[in-house]
Amino acid sequence: MDPQVVSALTGLGFTHIRDVINRWTDAYGDHLQRADELIGRAIAMTPDNAQAHQYKALLRRAQRRSQEAIAAAERAATLNRNLAAAYTEIGWNWALLGQPEKTEGYVQQGIRLSPRDPFLVYWLLYIGVAQLHQGQDAAALETFQRAIDADPGFPSSYGWLAAAYLFTGREAEAREPMEKWLRAVPWMTLARYQALEQSAHPAYVAQRPRIYAAWRKLGMPE
Repeated sequence: MDPQVVSALTGLGFTHIRDVINRWTDAYGDHLQRADELIGRAIAMTPDNAQAHQYKALLRRAQRRSQEAIAAAERAATLNRNLAAAYTEIGWNWALLGQPEKTEGYVQQGIRLSPRDPFLVYWLLYIGVAQLHQGQDAAALETFQRAIDADPGFPSSYGWLAAAYLFTGREAEAREPMEKWLRAVPWMTLARYQALEQSAHPAYVAQRPRIYAAWRKLGMPE
């Protein structure tokens, strides 16, 4: 009804980005182009809108432009130092740039600011995946369990928990959560997951094969 409502522009842009990040679409180019238009308009109208810059960071991440995502998230945090998602976004993008050791500190800062956040499950997964990328498998196992406790209905947490069980020598326990994930997302395949990875950075790419191998061993179809 009113094309000048910034919160509506950013909110609609956010839904397009989530379709890509959550792997709910194969037309990711169309969704990201639309999100770019909407969020660009929002920032043009309100250049100091912290939330709009935060959504720009999310968009740049979905476009595999993590350096720009960090810059946008840092801008968001400068405009609103209490915007928890700005810090968690910075942390996850460092993992996407192949530097997972930088992830947890930023994400924990976001969690301290918003300990009951609706996106807490995502933030805990950021930490857990960064731990796996550093070979901290036992710590990751605990983090993924915390993610499930935060939101038992979020499917991919179970896939990550399954991988962590396998890496810590508990293959029998890995089977149930993996089956739960695949039942929840029956369209998921290794090829689909890899096609929508959020980074092509060589260091990040080098950290992924053992995860794909774990999921393959636990029954994810090619």
